[in-house]
Amino acid sequence: MLSFLVFIPTVALGIESRVVLVALTVALLIAIYLRYRRFGWLSILPILIALVDVNLVYYPVGSVPDVVWAFLLGLSFVAIKRIKLSGALYGLSLADKQIPFIIAPYLLYMIYKENGLKETIVYATTASASFLLVNAPFILLSPKYWLSAMLAPETDNLIGIGQGIGMVSFIGYYQLSGTYFKLMELFTALMLLVLYIREYPRYKFSFIAFPILIFFSIIGSFLIM
Repeated sequence: MLSFLVFIPTVALGIESRVVLVALTVALLIAIYLRYRRFGWLSILPILIALVDVNLVYYPVGSVPDVVWAFLLGLSFVAIKRIKLSGALYGLSLADKQIPFIIAPYLLYMIYKENGLKETIVYATTASASFLLVNAPFILLSPKYWLSAMLAPETDNLIGIGQGIGMVSFIGYYQLSGTYFKLMELFTALMLLVLYIREYPRYKFSFIAFPILIFFSIIGSFLIM
C-alpha cells in the first residue's frame, strides 16, 4: 500500500511523481557508494551501471515506481548491522510491493547465521511491525480485499509478458497453466534455498539476485492483470 501513499505529499504539493522516483534512484546509488566506498573502484560500480544501462534512468523518469521498494530494500542492506533499523526498512519495502517477500527465507537465514536466533526474531518482529503499520488501516477497512490484493499475483488470472521460459505460453506456442508458473516459482525458490544454506557463507549476499532467477529469468519479466 506504500506504493501510492508515498506520492500523496507530492500530489498535495504539486510535484511530479517522477521527480521523487529519480531522487530515490540517485539517493540509492549514493547510499550504496557511501556504504561500500572502502572497497575502492567497486563502490562506484552501481553508478557505472546506471550510466551504461539507461533503463535505470528511464524507468523512474517514465514513472515506473519500483525504485521505491528497491530504495527501501537497498537501505535495509546498507544498515544490515543495525538489526532494528534494517528490519524496519525491510518491512517498509514489503509494504510497497510483494517482490521483496521472496528473499525473506534467505535474508532471515543470513541474519540467523551472523547474529543468532534472538536477533533474527528481533529483525522479523521489527519488519512485521513496520509492514503492518502501513497496512493496518486497509486491513481494518476490509481484511478480505486487502488479502485478495496481496495475493493477486499468485491467485488472479494474469497476462504474462517479458522474457523467460514462460514466453512459450505468452506468445502462443504452447499454453501453460497457471499451476505451472506457481510450481516453477516454488521449485526454484526451494532449490535456491537449499543451495544457499549449503554454500553459506560463500555466497552470503547472493540472495539479492534470487528474485531475478525466480520471477524474471525463468517465469517471465512481468505479470499484468
